[in-house]
Amino acid sequence: MTTQIDETIQCEWCGRFTDLEEWNNSREGQDVSYMFANYDHYGDTQPLCIDCYNSRTDCGECGYQVYEYDGHYCDRHGESFCEGCYDDSHYSCEYSNESLHDYGYRPTPLFKRTQAQTEAYSRTGDIPLYMGIELETEGSLEIDNLADFIEADGENHFYLKEDSSVSGPEMVSHPMTLDYWEEWSDSLKELLNSAKNDSLHTGNSAGYHVHINRDGLGNTRGRQAQVETNVLAVLEVHWDKFIQLARRSESHWARKNTTGTTDLGCGCSDHLCAGTLETAKMRQGRYSALNFSNPYTLEFRLWRSTLNRKNVLATLQAIHLMVAVAKHWSLTQILDSKWSDLMTLSIGMPEWWGTTSDMSQFREFFDPDLA
Repeated sequence: MTTQIDETIQCEWCGRFTDLEEWNNSREGQDVSYMFANYDHYGDTQPLCIDCYNSRTDCGECGYQVYEYDGHYCDRHGESFCEGCYDDSHYSCEYSNESLHDYGYRPTPLFKRTQAQTEAYSRTGDIPLYMGIELETEGSLEIDNLADFIEADGENHFYLKEDSSVSGPEMVSHPMTLDYWEEWSDSLKELLNSAKNDSLHTGNSAGYHVHINRDGLGNTRGRQAQVETNVLAVLEVHWDKFIQLARRSESHWARKNTTGTTDLGCGCSDHLCAGTLETAKMRQGRYSALNFSNPYTLEFRLWRSTLNRKNVLATLQAIHLMVAVAKHWSLTQILDSKWSDLMTLSIGMPEWWGTTSDMSQFREFFDPDLA
C-alpha cells in the first residue's frame, strides 16, 4: 500500500520519505534518481526508493520482484521466492517436509528381531538385547532424498527429528537386535547414502548414541543393576580402545563416568573397584559416556556420528560384546581382563553369545587381519 503524508511518498520497503513531485517526475521518466514503482505478487503498487529498487530480485515462481532481504531463499532450488509463493507453494524445503518431527516426538517403539530370535523367545522367555540408535547430522533440513527413503519405509525402522544442537536432522531408529541390524544392513546402507545425497555430514560434534534395553540385561532389577555395573567396568577398563572406536575423545556431552571419582574414601587401592563404579554410575548425570538416568534403557553417548555402514555396525557389535561379557563374566574377571581377551572372545562365539553375528566389522576396525 502506498503511504502518503502531505506532499511526500514513503518507500514501502525501507520507510524513506521523498517529495511527491520528485517521485511523480521519476515515474514519468523525467528523473530516475529517487523513486520507482514496483508491483508485488498480489498486484499492489509499492513505491520504492532508488536503493531498494536496485536491491530487487525476481521471485523464482511468479516472476514478480521482491526485496532481496525479504525473499525466502531455497538452497536446493538456488532461487529466492516472494512471500506469496512461499506461503502458497511451500517453497521452503526446510520446513515443508512432513517426515521431519519436532524434538519431542516419541512414537511407540517397534521392536525388531529375526524370526529365529522370535522362536527362541517363545521357548525360553528370555528378552533379547535391543539397540536403538540416534545419528545426529550437520548440513541443513532440506532432505528430499532422506525423507523419500523414510516415507517409502513408512517410518518402520527410522524416523527423523529436529535437534537444536546440530544443523541437520537426527535419524532415530526403532530398537533392533544385532542380528536384525545385520539382516537389514543393505537397507541401512541405502538410508545412509540418501543422507549423503542430501549433503548431510557428521562434522566434529555430532553424536552417535545407542540405547539398550535394561530388561535385556536380566530378569530381576538386582541382576540388571549388577550387569549395568559390569558394562561400565568393561568400558572403563578398555576405555582407550573404545574411544578409538568412538573416533573422538571425551567431551562435555559424553564425560568419562569415573572422572572425579578417584578419591571416594572407600579404602580401595585400585582406581576401579565396585565402590568407584557404583558412584560413577550416577555422578556424571545424563551427559556421561554411559548414561544411566533413563528408566528403561542405558545410553552409550561416547561415539561420534557416522554415515558409514561399517562404523555403525562395528559400534553395535562392540556394544553387544560389552553386554555379553558383562552378563557372563564376574566383575573381578572384567577388571583383570586384557583387550586381547575380548578380541579372542569375538572370534570364538561361545554359546551364550546371544547372536549369530561374526563380529567382523568390529574386528576389522582394530585389526583387518582378524576380520
